[in-house]
Amino acid sequence: MAGGQSTSGAAILGALSKELISQYGAHLHDDEVTKARDSYSDSRGRVFEDDEEWESFTSAFLEWYVVERSWKDEGLCPALLAASSEHDEGKRAVLLALASGQRSLVEIRKLGKNRIDLVDLIGKGAFSVREDRSLVGMNVGDVVELRLYGFQDVVSLGRTFVYHPAGVGSAIVSLIEKYQGEGLSRSESIDRLAALRLRSQRYRHVPAVRMYENDGELER
Repeated sequence: MAGGQSTSGAAILGALSKELISQYGAHLHDDEVTKARDSYSDSRGRVFEDDEEWESFTSAFLEWYVVERSWKDEGLCPALLAASSEHDEGKRAVLLALASGQRSLVEIRKLGKNRIDLVDLIGKGAFSVREDRSLVGMNVGDVVELRLYGFQDVVSLGRTFVYHPAGVGSAIVSLIEKYQGEGLSRSESIDRLAALRLRSQRYRHVPAVRMYENDGELER
């Protein structure tokens, strides 16, 4: 599957995502934010404010919080809740695009000027995405957790990126097959790999590839 991304489309998605975060992440909802963060941490590993991962963890959490997680007892994520009461058709389309985005684990296959070719390691879909942001540090072969949004007939990348260590791609492919055999869903597989990534960073004396090959076991 191929797609492109216009700067205006990416900007619209990003702006409305920030608007939702501002609304649903306000102090008025501190209890719900805390509950959500605890659930997110239980699935992916706990990160504290003094950790170097805190900023990227928080950014990814907030995106998940408004476009994926069910809000309280409503059964809908904030993006869908907002869409259900939005009368402006243009804004409603953006909210629906945010809510229908897919959290993915991808391998970067090609980097060009304003374009990224990638493969979803779980669904196996191939995407060619226009990307106008300067993604410093992204390289061919990287395995990255990110969100893919379909909007204005193109594929757009979300606002957050979680990079797995270099050289662990083959081990991740094997783990995905293992997790699928265990009946884990897409999101459960991605979260389990995110927890493994965090564990590998906390045991830096263990080569990352060995940590992944052993699915987090220090000795095997």
